[in-house]
Amino acid sequence: MTNTPTVLLAQGLDKDNNVIEVRGTPFYREERTGVADGITALQNAPGTLQQVPAYLLGEGKVAAGRAAEAQGDIQLALQESVWKTWHDTFGETDTILDERGILGQEGQLYVASFQNGGLFVHAPQRIKDAVLGRNEESLTEWYSLQLKQEEVNKVLDAIKRKDVAALREMGVLRGDSAQMFHGFGAFADASALDDFTKGMPSYVVLRTAEAAQRNPSGYQSIKAQRGNEDLAIPFGGVQRSGAVLDVVEKLGWNTFGSHHDGYRRPNSGRVVFVNYHSGGVNSNDNLDLDGRPVGVAPEALVARAKIVKPLEVTVAQEAPTPEVRMVPENDVRRLLTEHLGYAPARVGEHLQVLGSYQTRKQ
Repeated sequence: MTNTPTVLLAQGLDKDNNVIEVRGTPFYREERTGVADGITALQNAPGTLQQVPAYLLGEGKVAAGRAAEAQGDIQLALQESVWKTWHDTFGETDTILDERGILGQEGQLYVASFQNGGLFVHAPQRIKDAVLGRNEESLTEWYSLQLKQEEVNKVLDAIKRKDVAALREMGVLRGDSAQMFHGFGAFADASALDDFTKGMPSYVVLRTAEAAQRNPSGYQSIKAQRGNEDLAIPFGGVQRSGAVLDVVEKLGWNTFGSHHDGYRRPNSGRVVFVNYHSGGVNSNDNLDLDGRPVGVAPEALVARAKIVKPLEVTVAQEAPTPEVRMVPENDVRRLLTEHLGYAPARVGEHLQVLGSYQTRKQ
C-alpha cells in the first residue's frame, strides 16, 4: 500500500518570507484491528516518521483556512484532507482511579489527557491484543482499553513527584520537551505562550473527573465551544482551539463537536481522534474500528520550526482603473509560486481560470 504526504499540518512564512508547507502521511487501515494496524504500519514505514498529535492537525486546519482565504474562497479549505477526513492522533484520554490516594483523596477519579504521548498509543500490539482478547489485555465492555492499576499508580506517583523523566522512561511522554499539568488552569497559562507547540511538546493534563464532566459531550454552539477544555487540551491551548473555531465560523457552520464517554469508568483509555468537517474531537471512539494515523518526517518538523508568521490574507478591493495592464503569464506564474506559495498544480488551475476571462463578454 502506497502512502504519500497529503495531510496539511502547517503552513507559513520564515524570516525571509519564504513559504514553508508541512504535510503528513496517513496510514489508513480497516476493520477491527485498524487502529493498531495503522500505528504499526506507520512505525514500520521506511525512514523515520513521527505520529502526529491532535494539535498539529489543528494547526493544519487553521493553515488550510488561511490558504483558502488567500485564494478568495474559504470553502476551498474543505478540499484539504485535514478538514474532509478523520484521523486518529498520538494522544489518549484516560479515566484513571487514584485507588491509594496518591494525589489526595482515596478513590478519586481523574481524567488524564495526553498529547504526543499516552499509556498505550505507542504500543499497537497491546491495542491489537486487547481487541482480539489475547494474553492479559482486554477491552472494557465499552470498547476502551482496560488499564492496569499498577501502571496507573506509577503515572500518578510520577505526577505527584513532578518527575517528567520517569514518565519519559515509561514511554508515556515523548521527546525532550515534556510537561505535566495538574489542573486545566496551569495548562491554560503555559499554552498561552506563542511558542508552546513549536517544539512538538508532549504533555499530560490531569483533571478530576468532576471537573472534566462539566464540559458537555456532543455538538455545541461555536460560542460555547470556545470555553471547552476538551477542545483546548488536544488543540494545544485556548487560543489555538479558538483559531480552529474561527475557521469553522467562516465555513458557515453553527456548531462544532467535542465528544467524550462521560469519564465515569475507572482505568479505561481511548485514542483521541480529530474528526472531519464540524465533527471536532472524539475522545469516545471504540478501539476496534478503522484507523488513520498520520506520520510526519523529522526534516518536515525542522522546516516547521522555521515558521515565524502565518501567510498573509489580503482581500482585493475593487476600484475603477483608467487602463488595463497586461501582465506576462510567466510573471503571473512567479507571483503565484514565489510570493503566494501555491503548488504547481494549483498554479496551472488558476492560469486556466485567468485565461477563460479573456473569452467572456464584458
